[in-house]
Amino acid sequence: MNYDIKKILLDLISIQSDTGTYKECNIENYIFDILKSSPYFTKNTDLLGLYGENDILNRHVVWALKDNYVKDTIILISHYDAAPIDNYGPLAKYALNPEMLRKELKSIDLDDLAKKDLQNDDWLWGRGSCDMKSGIAINLNTILTNESKKNNILFLSVPDEENISCGMRSATNLLYDLKEKYNLNYKLLILTEPHQRKNLNTFNIHCGSVGKIMPLIFVKGKVSHVSNILTGLNPIPLLNELVNRLDLNKDFCFSDKGSLTSPPTVLGVKDLRQSYDVSIPEMSAAYFNMNFFKNVPIENILDKILELSKETVKNYLFKLKGVYKNFNDTSLEVPHIEVLSYREFKNIYLNKLKNINCTLSSIYKEIDNKVNSQQMNLQESSIYLITRLVKECNINHPIVIIGAIPPYYSAVNNDYIINNRYEGNINISTYLSSTIDIIKTTLIKYDLNLEIQPYFMGISDLSYTSCTDPFSEKQMLDNLIVSPNLYNIDFEKISKLNIPSINIGPFGRNLHENTERVYLKDVLEHIPKILNNII
Repeated sequence: MNYDIKKILLDLISIQSDTGTYKECNIENYIFDILKSSPYFTKNTDLLGLYGENDILNRHVVWALKDNYVKDTIILISHYDAAPIDNYGPLAKYALNPEMLRKELKSIDLDDLAKKDLQNDDWLWGRGSCDMKSGIAINLNTILTNESKKNNILFLSVPDEENISCGMRSATNLLYDLKEKYNLNYKLLILTEPHQRKNLNTFNIHCGSVGKIMPLIFVKGKVSHVSNILTGLNPIPLLNELVNRLDLNKDFCFSDKGSLTSPPTVLGVKDLRQSYDVSIPEMSAAYFNMNFFKNVPIENILDKILELSKETVKNYLFKLKGVYKNFNDTSLEVPHIEVLSYREFKNIYLNKLKNINCTLSSIYKEIDNKVNSQQMNLQESSIYLITRLVKECNINHPIVIIGAIPPYYSAVNNDYIINNRYEGNINISTYLSSTIDIIKTTLIKYDLNLEIQPYFMGISDLSYTSCTDPFSEKQMLDNLIVSPNLYNIDFEKISKLNIPSINIGPFGRNLHENTERVYLKDVLEHIPKILNNII
């Protein structure tokens, strides 16, 4: 049977699969139907399925195993959700139709590179064309047409990558279960996420993925009437000082293997007052995006933010003291401001509450219901949680609490898992080297050079394919402000997998923008050939 990659890709693009919505289920069904109607899986109905339960949107991981009765297995993985089409504006009705969209784009003002690419048939336009329905099409074509008996092929396509990666976190359990059930040895996981490159003659692959943590700074002040503000403490100016110290701070740029992360930046600032009155606010919070590499212990990052916060609070109190001197009022006293990590807060205050388990259970249930009914998102629920806990602890003095909120992505890189690791008689380091040689040899035939990047910098599901220090990662979870029923990462199980992983995806431009497009030669020729040669 012929499985035309371009036809599959066009079909996939035509199915709207906005991340975090029920629309993801439509494309899930399309992928599953293609697999189950193929000759191999018609005969082997037990080797494919939809995995997952209790997802609030009823989404599943689509999986299929081509079992060649060997242990060694190559995993092909993709995500089927896509960014929403809203930013196409008046062209939104064409966003899922590459041919019509291309015609319409020619009539609007675009940058010079986009105009040039519109004249080139090697580019396919549309939402998800690049990120990452082309990767799904490539992987489907590979498992359905590859005839090699050297390795098994395991296909996975997951939901929610553009949001909080609940699909891949669920897939961790699936990978572990399939490994045990079929006695599989996972030699390599290949993600077909798109890449950026400087010129058409250089093909990029990635041997790891950058980590991401979202630190949260929560500030509780002291309420007072606005006519007597020096008897209170406004949390917003203090929070602003903390935000200014951390935002774009180059001390939180990390380097490894020649790569450098971007500086952190604030993503949200919240005044937590529910209504207006003539008093200063009591609580406020801000959260940040921060990237890191595998050589950076995750606990060091939060410790560093904690120390920065203590220094900032000290300086802020010194400034307040200068203000107080201008007033001849002996009753005025500069307040003490406590600065704690979320773990410290729990140990000092939360664990001393009577009936703590009942209290937490009640709060978690309330939050779970609000998130599951989409009354609040996961980030809002984290801020709501810390607000409720501080109130439950009846803390009356000013306090700054440093923690993190979901999502969290571990940094991964093959160099950190291959040392002394063997599977059967396979030396992982040697195997990866031979895989790189195969990729180079394949690309030479297309007059392409290979550039190997140590980290995929766009954040990806590769973060849940290996874990070399589960203890430290679990320690990090102690500072994660979230209902455990809504978000968890099984680092112990991931550490038992520790799958060497490579990102081999097509070249694309303007991901998530209304000029998103993918380079078709990678999709139709280069990557299918690479995958077949590896397998």
